[in-house]
Amino acid sequence: MKPGKGSYLLFRRWTTKVKELRQTIASLNNKQMSLRASFRKLKEKTGEMDEKVRFLAAEFGLVQSVQENANLRSRIVQSPDKLQRALEEKKSVREEVKNAERSAMQIVQEKTSILEIYTKTLKKMSKHFAQMQAIQEQVNSSKSIEKELKALKAKLSDEGSIG
Repeated sequence: MKPGKGSYLLFRRWTTKVKELRQTIASLNNKQMSLRASFRKLKEKTGEMDEKVRFLAAEFGLVQSVQENANLRSRIVQSPDKLQRALEEKKSVREEVKNAERSAMQIVQEKTSILEIYTKTLKKMSKHFAQMQAIQEQVNSSKSIEKELKALKAKLSDEGSIG
């Protein structure tokens, strides 16, 4: 077979195709290099950010420790004299409260005793009043009997003088 015009065209097409593929490969290689460079930069930034996060976490822990330390220090008694005075004041107040309670209890007991006396007196007076009413009724009854007796005597004497 003789190489002809048809094979030349085919050769040109393949040569063009090979050139295009080589250009695509070169372009893809450039893109890959660019992506690798971007990846390295991102990796570096990630490392920096991780370092910043570690630093901030350490700083936050330090701030928390300082706050906890301040909180604990506020609980520590700075002056034994102040504490002693506060205790004495509380004891004094407690004594005053106890005294007031005792006084109130004593007043309640006195009032209760007085109430009991009034209650007993009321019962006795009610009993005496009832007795006095009974006596008054007897006196009234005896007066009416005396009146009836006088009336009967008068009637008898009137009848005796008539008869």
